Amino acid sequence: MGQAADSSDAEWQAPDQLIDAEVAKELGEGRADSMEGDGAVETNGGASGHISERLAGIVYYRPLLWLSLAVIVGVKLQTFAGWLTNLSPLAWLCSVALALVSAVAFHRRGFTLGAAGVAVLAALLFGGYCARLQVPARSDSLSSLATRKAEPIALRGIIASAAVWKPNPHHRSSDANSEAWQTQWDVRCTQLRDGRDWRAIDALGRLTIDGRIDDLFPGDRV
Repeated sequence: MGQAADSSDAEWQAPDQLIDAEVAKELGEGRADSMEGDGAVETNGGASGHISERLAGIVYYRPLLWLSLAVIVGVKLQTFAGWLTNLSPLAWLCSVALALVSAVAFHRRGFTLGAAGVAVLAALLFGGYCARLQVPARSDSLSSLATRKAEPIALRGIIASAAVWKPNPHHRSSDANSEAWQTQWDVRCTQLRDGRDWRAIDALGRLTIDGRIDDLFPGDRV
């Protein structure tokens, strides 16, 4: 009789175990579905949030490439547009220092894209001012002939750069003959008049004329 009772209890417990297993399975599947849904939402939300980090990563993973390109662009802008012509060395130094400090501050606060952009801007300023420093002559045979004495000097040369227009710092609005603009070129000097004779020279200098002149181009003789 005891054995029969035990067997009957086992028979009644088996359906309960089957029901519990099915319920647990359904709950597990529902939890897995909810986790997958949450993961999809997080992935979609994170895709738009990581765009700035990816763009900044392009600069940070290849810093020398982008910094070199920025320096080259700065050189070209200074050569053809003269965008740093009126910037003094002190102002240039302060601008680069401010850009570098801003890049460090952005990086510490997690603004990687802003830090990368400011670092590229600093390289751009560096390239522009390097181009400006290269204006002095590569070969200078003019200085031995043309001194600082108050003597008239006649030169012949070839325009070596595009014209650069900038505001005339000596302009006076009250003077009708005063020009508001100045025009500058780099000129390759080829001859200097010594008395009545012309002597061959080789020098690179900057020619500045009051007024906005647009009829002289690289290669023209002056």
